[in-house]
Amino acid sequence: MNKIRTILKKLGWKWRILFIVSIVIVAVIVLTPTIYYLLREREAPDYSDIVSNARMTYHVAYDSGDGMVNESTFVVKVVENHEDIDSHSVIYTVTEMDPLPKRSVNAIIVGSATVTLAANEIYRSADDLRVLINEVMQVDLPLVNTAISTKTFSDYNGYPGWPYSKGDTWTYTMFVDPDTSLQPKYTDTYRAEVVEDDAFVIAADAGYECFKVVHTLIDTDNKTPAGIGIGSTRIEYWVNTGKYIAPIKIEDGITYKGIDTRTMMDADPPPGSW
Repeated sequence: MNKIRTILKKLGWKWRILFIVSIVIVAVIVLTPTIYYLLREREAPDYSDIVSNARMTYHVAYDSGDGMVNESTFVVKVVENHEDIDSHSVIYTVTEMDPLPKRSVNAIIVGSATVTLAANEIYRSADDLRVLINEVMQVDLPLVNTAISTKTFSDYNGYPGWPYSKGDTWTYTMFVDPDTSLQPKYTDTYRAEVVEDDAFVIAADAGYECFKVVHTLIDTDNKTPAGIGIGSTRIEYWVNTGKYIAPIKIEDGITYKGIDTRTMMDADPPPGSW
């Protein structure tokens, strides 16, 4: 400590200037990204005018396991102007959410954070129902204000196509690329298995026989997974009578802390007939 004081005395007024300059540099480095993101106002997209050629309405219930509980209605619409991605004809869906749902996630430094979902757009192969791209928008985030994460699915190994069969297994990866440098990019690896081909699910006051598909997170390079991490699961129930735009029920324990459950309330056309 005495050596430091001696050095500062020798520097005289110069050390004060050096100190002030250092503080200014640190402030610029720390505050500039924060100010930029806080000024970047992006509203949730309005999908209400989209004329869809198929749609499904979900009742969505969430329980974080640590006190956050809420419900929303999600309307998944198939956009009529289908696009092609990497030579794949796709089913392109957008999701209206009312009210915008809040979710609890693990976070770096602060331990946990609350995020608000604002949009979800999915590109799924029309031939075999594989997800190709999933774009998720979140608002009211700490520091970054809003963020759009592009999730790209690839490296499907053993994927059976449609229809599934009991015992089918496959692996795939998901690369997550947020449009902010304040959130990490990472890759998840999943294993999926069709554990039942006649699971009975009640949805929209009717009973359906379904393929029950369990997706398990088996590897990740994300240092802070949003949920419990490796070993967590997402369960999907697909009506087994025909190809459709999405599962009629989803129990997601991977994407957030706790469980996000989505159950079909209504569909046009009915499941399995699209």
